[in-house]
Amino acid sequence: MKNLLLIAFIILFLTSACSNKQPEVVIETNEAKNVPTEQVVEKLHPIEQKVRDCIDKDYSTVGMNKCVYEGMKAWEKEIDKYLNLLKSTLPEEDFEKIEKSQEEWEEYKEAQFRVAEIMLKKDGTMHQNVAVGLKSGIIEERAKELESFYNLWKL
Repeated sequence: MKNLLLIAFIILFLTSACSNKQPEVVIETNEAKNVPTEQVVEKLHPIEQKVRDCIDKDYSTVGMNKCVYEGMKAWEKEIDKYLNLLKSTLPEEDFEKIEKSQEEWEEYKEAQFRVAEIMLKKDGTMHQNVAVGLKSGIIEERAKELESFYNLWKL
């Protein structure tokens, strides 16, 4: 059980570590004492929330890996979505730079995936979760970079 919780924590940490969103601080009034209290509410990207909800339903190594792989597919779709949006909004010569950057990122991603796979040489199934979490974090980070760039361009 401790190993499962550790694995879940590692995956959640790795997927959250790449998040560029800051937690929202909500100030509420404690009605019993009429004193304002601060509460940190973490706003997750819908993909992150879906992965967390999925993991909550299946704490097994296979289940957690499946959830994270589904998240990776969703992040890949986000990358495609923002590349298409950028293509439709940027001047052609500027989008060519994005395309070149994406090609170089794909090479980086493959190299980082090979590094993550080193974890698979370790004994214990938790290392599978670590490797998958590292891979997912790389894709999530790129998706969020492209989303941020697009949102800044629209301003």
